[in-house]
Amino acid sequence: MVLVRKIICTPFVILLLFASFLFHETKAQKVMEKIARAGGEGIYIYNAFSLSSANWPDKEGGVKITIQRRDNGQGAWKNIASFEPPNSLFDLVSKYKTWSPYVLDNSFLNPGSIAECWNKLQLYKSYDSTNIYNADQVMMFAIGRMYLDTTVVKNQKYEYQFSRINASGVPTVIGQSTPVNYPEKNLLSKPKYLKKEAEQDRVKVTWYLKKSKKPAFFKVFRRTAGVGTTWENITAVRTIQLLKPDTIALVMFDWEVSPNQNYDYYIRLSDSYGNYASNSDTVSVVSYKYQDISMPYRFRTISLDSLQTIQLRWNVKDKALMSGLEVYKSSDYENDYKLVGRVSIGDTIYNDRDVEPMKTYYYYLRAVDQMGRQSVKSARAYGNLTDKTKPMSPKRVKVAQVKEGIKISWEKQGLFVEDFYVHRCIGIEGKMQKISTLIHNKDSICSYIDTASRLNAKFQYGYAVTQVTTSHQESDLSKIEYIQPENKRKVLVPLTAPNNLTAQKVGENLVMLFWDNVSTMNIEVDGYNVYKQTGAKSEFIKVNKTLISVSQNHFKDSTYSKAQSSTYYIKSVNTSGSIVSKPSNIVSLQTSKDNLIAPVNVKLFQMMEEKNVQITWSNTSSANAKSQKIYRAEQNVDKVAKLVSSLEPTKDSYVDKSVQVGKSYFYYLTTAAEDGQESEKSEVVFIQMINSQ
Repeated sequence: MVLVRKIICTPFVILLLFASFLFHETKAQKVMEKIARAGGEGIYIYNAFSLSSANWPDKEGGVKITIQRRDNGQGAWKNIASFEPPNSLFDLVSKYKTWSPYVLDNSFLNPGSIAECWNKLQLYKSYDSTNIYNADQVMMFAIGRMYLDTTVVKNQKYEYQFSRINASGVPTVIGQSTPVNYPEKNLLSKPKYLKKEAEQDRVKVTWYLKKSKKPAFFKVFRRTAGVGTTWENITAVRTIQLLKPDTIALVMFDWEVSPNQNYDYYIRLSDSYGNYASNSDTVSVVSYKYQDISMPYRFRTISLDSLQTIQLRWNVKDKALMSGLEVYKSSDYENDYKLVGRVSIGDTIYNDRDVEPMKTYYYYLRAVDQMGRQSVKSARAYGNLTDKTKPMSPKRVKVAQVKEGIKISWEKQGLFVEDFYVHRCIGIEGKMQKISTLIHNKDSICSYIDTASRLNAKFQYGYAVTQVTTSHQESDLSKIEYIQPENKRKVLVPLTAPNNLTAQKVGENLVMLFWDNVSTMNIEVDGYNVYKQTGAKSEFIKVNKTLISVSQNHFKDSTYSKAQSSTYYIKSVNTSGSIVSKPSNIVSLQTSKDNLIAPVNVKLFQMMEEKNVQITWSNTSSANAKSQKIYRAEQNVDKVAKLVSSLEPTKDSYVDKSVQVGKSYFYYLTTAAEDGQESEKSEVVFIQMINSQ
C-alpha cells in the first residue's frame, strides 16, 4: 500500500525568474540579463528562444540552438553544448532519468506527466504548450528548455552566446547573456528558531528569516537523540509563509515520528538554483501530548502555626515527561493567582512562609514538560494559620432612621477582622435573627442599611452586630441599640434576591431547584417566582402558576426536555407583586449535544494500489459519545454531504472504498450521543483522487 501526502511548498520558479529578461541590442544581437544564473551545481542556462530540432524546425528554419561560452569576457567563443529537445517518448523518458540526480527539490517531480508532455510537444511543437510543467525542474532539462553547465570553475566570470543552426549547418548568433559570476553571492540569511509544537504522532517547528531574500525551498534534517549523531534528510511537509513585510516563516511538519521520542531538527535553505544558506538553529523536540503529563495527586496543605508557614504536599506517579512543577497562590479562590515558586520533579513539598495569621490562601500546581509547556491546573488546596480565639464584639454601635431605612453603624475591634453580620429583633424581649448576608468591609468604621419595607411604627426594633475573623471565628453580639420607626416612613426598595440556586435532574423530564430562604434577612419577602429559558435564544418565562410560599425553598419543574438546554433564575416578591428582587444566580442544564466534541486532526491519504481513501483522526474525550459519523461530499459540504459510515467512539481510522479516481471529495466527522444528538462538524478536509498509472 502506498500512501500519498500532498506537500505544500514554494514551487520551483524558474520561469518566474527567467521571465523578467531584460533585452538590449549590441551589434545586432540581443544581450539578455538573467538568462544564465549561477547555482550550487553549476550555471543554469535558459532557452529563451524556441524549440528547434531536425524533427521540429522553428519558424526561422533553425534545427538546433547551440551554446557558446567565453571566460571573463575575453578570448574566443567555444561551443560547449546545445539545447536538445527529445525526438521520441523513449528519448524523453531517458533524458528525464538522466537529469533526475540534479534536481534541487524532489517535491515537484512528476514522472507521471511525461507522456502528456510528449503529446503536447508533438501536437503544438512549442515550449508554450508545456508551461504547466514548469514546476518540475527535471522536465525543463529533459525537453531542452534548460541546460546546466557543470564545467565552470569557482571564482570565475562567464558569458554565454546562443546561435541558431539552419538545415545547411549555417549558424546565426541570436543572443548573448550578461556576465555571470560563479558562484553567485548568497542573499539568504541563516534561519532562526521561532517556536515548536509536538504531539505523540507529529512535530511542528517554525523558523524565521528577517530582512532576507525569500528562499525557493528548504530541506529538513533530523536525528534521533541517543541513537548516534547521524543526520538524515527527511521528506517532511514544508511551508514558506510571509509573517510580516520583512519577516518570513519557515514551517516544518514531521508526521513520521514515534511517541515519546526526542528528536533534533535543522533546515537548509536554497534559492531556485541550489545556492544554500547557512544551516538553521538546531531545535530539540519530544513527541508526546502535554495532556499525558502526569498531574500531581493528593494535593494538600498543613498549617505550621508555630513556624508561621503553610506547607504544601503532593504525590506524583510518572515523572518521565516532566521537567518540574510550578506553584500558584491567591487570597481569592477564583482570581488573581500568581506564580510563587518552582520545584524540581523530585520535590513533593513546598513551604510558603509569605503568609499572615488568620488569612486564607488558595493554591494549585501545574506540571511543566520538557518543552516548557504547562499542564492543566491541579485541584485547588487552601490553608491558613488558624486562631481559635473568639474575637471581641464591635463597639460604638449606633442606629438612625434615614430615607432608605434604618442605618446601623459600628466600629470594628481587633486585627484580622474583615467580615460582619447584622442582627435584628422586635421588642426588647424579641429573639435576635441575622438579617444580612456576610458583610465584607476592611474599614475600621462600617455601616449597613436595613431596607425592610414593612417595619411597623408600632414596634421598637433592636439591632446588634457580630464580627468574624479571617479564621472564621464569630464574636458575641455587640451592645443592642433600639429604634422605633416614624409613621411617615414608607420604603419601597428591591427585595433580597434568593441565594445559592442549584438545579438537579432527578428523572427523564424532571428537574428539582433548591435555594436558600432569604425571608429571615428580609421580613418583607412573601414568596418566590421561578423563571426559565429553553434553548439559547428564547426569552425567560415564569413557570410557577402560583406564588411559591416563603417557607418553601424548592421547586419541581416537570417540563424539562433533554433535547434542549434549560436555564433558570428566581426572584423574591411580596404578596401584591409591587416589589420584586433582582434575579438570583443563574443555573443551566445542558443537552447531550452541548457536551459532545467533534474529532480533531482529521487527515486523508490516497491508497494508490487499492484506489481507496484512508481517513484518520484523533478521538475526543466526550463522555457521552455513542458513535462517530463520517460525512462526504463532492461539492457544497453544507448542502449535499452524505453519511458514509457510523463507527464506535474508540475508532480512529476508516477506509472509504466507494471513491473514484479523477474525482475530488470533501470529508468531515461528528461525534454522536445515544439520543442521536451530534456535535458540531470537525474541520472539513479535501482530497483529489489521482491516477498513479
